[in-house]
Amino acid sequence: MNIHGGYFGKNRKKILDFSVNLNPLGVPESVKDYIVNHLDALDTYPEIEAKTAREQLAVEYDLEASNIIMGNGAVELIYLLARTIKPKKVLLLQPTFNEYERAFVQSDSECINYSLNSEKAFALELEGILDMIVTNKPEVMIVCNPNNPTGTYIGNNILEKIIKTLKLHGGILMVDESFSAFENLPTAVSLLHHGNVFLLRSMTKYYAIAGIRLGYGMGAETIIEKMKLHKEPWTLNAIACNIVDVLLKDKEYQFKTKEWYKEEKAYFLENLKKVPFLHAFESKANFFLCRCALDSSELKNRLLEKGIYIRTCNDFVNLEEKYIRLAIRQRVENKQLFQMLFDIADEIGEIEKVQ
Repeated sequence: MNIHGGYFGKNRKKILDFSVNLNPLGVPESVKDYIVNHLDALDTYPEIEAKTAREQLAVEYDLEASNIIMGNGAVELIYLLARTIKPKKVLLLQPTFNEYERAFVQSDSECINYSLNSEKAFALELEGILDMIVTNKPEVMIVCNPNNPTGTYIGNNILEKIIKTLKLHGGILMVDESFSAFENLPTAVSLLHHGNVFLLRSMTKYYAIAGIRLGYGMGAETIIEKMKLHKEPWTLNAIACNIVDVLLKDKEYQFKTKEWYKEEKAYFLENLKKVPFLHAFESKANFFLCRCALDSSELKNRLLEKGIYIRTCNDFVNLEEKYIRLAIRQRVENKQLFQMLFDIADEIGEIEKVQ
């Protein structure tokens, strides 16, 4: 069963949804204008392999178009990589995005979990993961960077050591950078020259175009060509293909997002620290993982009664009923969330502060 963020219940428009990690600034006006002005083009087939979009991204990253593959969201490319490689063993850093395991299990892969320790803020211990690679020799290892749901980030210097160790044992590293744009984190594009790296990025989250869905992958031409052999034609619609250039050139939206993120993330964390029954972990993404002193399902229900929806994390590997994930929204909405959390703190009375 697929469990993800997003409220789909009654009175949907009246619910403040903190479970979805989308840019709260909404769909860029540039995209809305493009769609309105190109409605007469909807009777035209999109390019089968989104050639123009790949060329535009190639310029952005100083690559060749042959190093890029487009997807109907990043998730399509996760499943595509799984059925292209069909590895016997896949190494996952848990907890992480649950579609990785689901995709590779469907391709009959054995998923080996490396557990990230909550007592160490879910930070990766390099020696431990290198030993696991040498021992298990996985054909694929996956790093979500920054990680969903923990928000932890692994620098390129560490990734390069992992890549080199994997290469010695015939493995490749998939790095999912779907949330990296918010923090403007260094991309792993500079590591593609190793040849055993597949880099995944999403435009869906940063540009709030979940209803369109737009992702892309970058890697050695040999990897991309193998994936294309297993890819269905026309998975990207014409609007998605044609707005890549629109999004890349929308500097105003990018600037507004940068300003919102800088101010609102600091405000969000400051107030999270004031909620007595929550402990927020440091994050390099537009969301925070929190440990609760009460069951997450109870907190979810209490907030839903007050018109707020949150993401519980009990479906993530190694996260039990005490964890939630909160996305950062705009100030007026964030104020409502914290007022409700403070009200709940008053309702439940004295409770031991979670560490």
